[in-house]
Amino acid sequence: MADTYYFIKDLINDLERGRIKIPSFQRGFVWEPNRVAYFIDSIYKGFPFGSVLLWRTRNPLRTERNLGPYTLPENDPEYPIDYVLDGQQRITSIFGIFQNSLIAEEEQGTDWTNLFFELNSKESVPFKHLDDFTNYDSQKFFPLKYVFNSPIYRQLTRNLDENLAQQIDNLVEKFTKSRIPVERFESEERKYVATVFERINDPENFMELPGSAVREKFDEIRRGIFRAIDFLKTDLNVFSLKLLPMENILTVLTAFFASSQKQPPPIPQDQYEVIKRWFWRACFSQRYARGGAKSTDQDLLEIQKLKSGKAHNLGDFDVSLNTDFFTKNVFRISSVATNTFILLLGQAKPLNFIQGTNISLQDVLSQGNRKEFHHIFPKAHLQRLEKYKDEQINCLANFSVLSRTDNNKIKDQSPSKYRSEMPTDDQILDQILATHFCPINVFTDDYESFLTSRAELLLKKAKELSQVI
Repeated sequence: MADTYYFIKDLINDLERGRIKIPSFQRGFVWEPNRVAYFIDSIYKGFPFGSVLLWRTRNPLRTERNLGPYTLPENDPEYPIDYVLDGQQRITSIFGIFQNSLIAEEEQGTDWTNLFFELNSKESVPFKHLDDFTNYDSQKFFPLKYVFNSPIYRQLTRNLDENLAQQIDNLVEKFTKSRIPVERFESEERKYVATVFERINDPENFMELPGSAVREKFDEIRRGIFRAIDFLKTDLNVFSLKLLPMENILTVLTAFFASSQKQPPPIPQDQYEVIKRWFWRACFSQRYARGGAKSTDQDLLEIQKLKSGKAHNLGDFDVSLNTDFFTKNVFRISSVATNTFILLLGQAKPLNFIQGTNISLQDVLSQGNRKEFHHIFPKAHLQRLEKYKDEQINCLANFSVLSRTDNNKIKDQSPSKYRSEMPTDDQILDQILATHFCPINVFTDDYESFLTSRAELLLKKAKELSQVI
């Protein structure tokens, strides 16, 4: 959490460029005109008025809200977005009072933006709302809308006597130098923090929290995310969130690992086992593949029961598993089925297919791309047979973790041909094949028989992980 500040002009510029946005879970603008005037007076007099809390991300939230009566423009995708988590009323007040570029939406009240500085005022708050913005006494009032519009500001002060002009110059100088305190939160996993924060928090209850509680809640969720990521790496070999089959998995895990304590107590082992069972069942059932908002809400409820030691039904949803998962799904990075399959392969700690040496799963699974995954029956070999369609050749059951070196040795040879490249010791060979869930009949060159046997081995492991009978 880095402390910084905004000059008012810079804040307005970033809003006009769409670099600051309002998330949909924020309430609308609710301040009365008098409260706006008092707030502007606090800035003018240098009184403390609290910092604004922003969340920076390069990934837009699913839905956003207008800034009061103004629709903010789209952000340049080259720049990150700052979402306002605390301070929307203050930011809207500043923007509405001082900006000149955006026109309010129809039927949106903007009377509160007609704020003027009263010259030679004897009042404790020298700021007044006037009903008619275009018809006022220029010897008595100066519109704040022109504080940062130099040409008009100079034009309005040109015919004033020196005393009045000096008052306006002082006013402009104060607002020009005023700083808006900002706390901006950033994280390596920007996309996920924003998504988790949006999904976990109930909008109604969340917006009733004071700013300090928002900060605490945000830190709690951030802590949960990092603990969840550590769990995914350590227990499930998810070394890159690119390979996480569904985003909502991180949402549920974050809710489980979130803690208000900086050093949370250890998680009981039996809860870890429940979480791992739920993880695999969610993946193989593709529970959140189509958004899954309802399923996510259900699991968030059950995860809290588990967390508090109460009776729960986490993971007790239907999971239908058969060999079709491995023979009908095509290997396509980023698909739910493929990412689930890759993580399943990692559970056996595969050895290099030809050399039999250890593979660094962290190196392979951190990339989140296809470079280290290749056909066991080479594609070119199967294409020469002219018997199989692309979806048969590229099905999950024909893929495994193969280093580039091993793949280059295999090239387009049939398994019976590249068998000579592998260890001659049958025990070592069996060990290598076992770490790939690969049947010994691979070397008979019978592709259909191989697919059937390998899919059965993969299914057995899938059922074991997800505890499907």
